[in-house]
Amino acid sequence: MVNTHRRGFEAFVSLVLAYEWLVSGLDKVLSGQFVTGLHSTLKGSLSMIPYGFYKSILHAWIIPHAVIFAWLVMVGELLLGLFFSTLAIFYIRGVVPRFVGVLGAVAAFSAAFLNMNFFFFQAGHFFITPSDPFDEGIPVDFLMAVLELGLMISLLVKDVRAIHSGKEVALLRETQSAGTVCIRGTDRTTGRVHITTVSGSTPHSNSGPR
Repeated sequence: MVNTHRRGFEAFVSLVLAYEWLVSGLDKVLSGQFVTGLHSTLKGSLSMIPYGFYKSILHAWIIPHAVIFAWLVMVGELLLGLFFSTLAIFYIRGVVPRFVGVLGAVAAFSAAFLNMNFFFFQAGHFFITPSDPFDEGIPVDFLMAVLELGLMISLLVKDVRAIHSGKEVALLRETQSAGTVCIRGTDRTTGRVHITTVSGSTPHSNSGPR
């Protein structure tokens, strides 16, 4: 039941992220001005960015190559939207293949990186800002980055568990081919899985996280 609820939540998060990235990417494509207008937009916003390090990055790297970065952002957002949609389908089906999980972790990290760039560019704040009474407490871009990093960690943990499960299967096959008996149990206190192989009168034990 816990795994079912978790998959449902992860599918919901993936769908929300897919919607946000697809809408953002399509807005840029349909506007027809994002690629050509990014240079002037970034240059005109430099004075309003309170983060000095990010202002330096924009001035030195992004603005001189604004057209290239505009294409990367626009195409990247669309690809992220499509991939998160695909990931949600796998979550709904109940099975996420390992290669999809690895790609999902990479996509989630890339999405979080993009969101943090948007957060710094839009001068996002975490605390009270009397100078801007319309500012929210937690900006959407920052919240999305948190969700994406959480999704990335979840996918990586599942990948590690899949690797461990593969080792368990290999051990089971090895012991069966050797004519031994394999006993698998779980310690309720530590949550660790114990595999004990018995050959003759000598037991051999192997344990690992569940």
